[in-house]
Amino acid sequence: MIKWRRELIENNKFDNERTNILQMHLVAISTSNKKPIWDDKVVTEMATSVVAGVDTTRITMTWLTIYYMLYPNVYKKKSWVKLKSNNLIMATRSLLGCKRKSFHTLLSVPKCSSDILGYSIPQDIEVAAFIPGTHNDTEVWDNPRFFTPDRFINPRGDELINEMFAFFNHLAWIEIFLTIPKMLKNSDIELPANSNFGLNVLDPNRSNQPLLPKDITFASRPPAYPDTDYNVLIKKRIY
Repeated sequence: MIKWRRELIENNKFDNERTNILQMHLVAISTSNKKPIWDDKVVTEMATSVVAGVDTTRITMTWLTIYYMLYPNVYKKKSWVKLKSNNLIMATRSLLGCKRKSFHTLLSVPKCSSDILGYSIPQDIEVAAFIPGTHNDTEVWDNPRFFTPDRFINPRGDELINEMFAFFNHLAWIEIFLTIPKMLKNSDIELPANSNFGLNVLDPNRSNQPLLPKDITFASRPPAYPDTDYNVLIKKRIY
């Protein structure tokens, strides 16, 4: 596949406007020798992108479903069906709220020199950005421990969106929007009767917001007890 794609590019038979994961890596330039990265490296980088992307996207959709169960006022809002710039307003904003709460990957700045937000980081200086700390910064977010998708709809919404960061963002959004809105449109979703969570199960350490299931912090935040804490009932809606 890699050899075939390279031949198409060299013979000007490939549409350069067409962007996908393979194409992104084939046109990438190595920072060490200023040459295109070799085929083995392309395979490695693609595997990392796909595997890591699938894992983090799966976890995000799991968290999003749980948040909808604990915050039905968000799940059932009529603004779910209103369109704005070809996006579902509440779907978009609730996803942003979920990613802000559940994303836990560390951001490492490369050893080559970098310019970030007007600050210059010299070569060979290692910097690690703690993303959860950023997403819980009270100078940026009002009540950062609350799940409040409406914060992305108010006049500061666009500014707050710019404060967020996620790897492979566009790919993840495509995968999520192909799954979650369709599920919500065609199904009724609820917590089982024996669930340990719900509207009336509150967390005093979170200002009596609904208690959240525990997670395990790796590069992302997968469920600690997926077999018991993350069960939902999905019933096909009959019109």
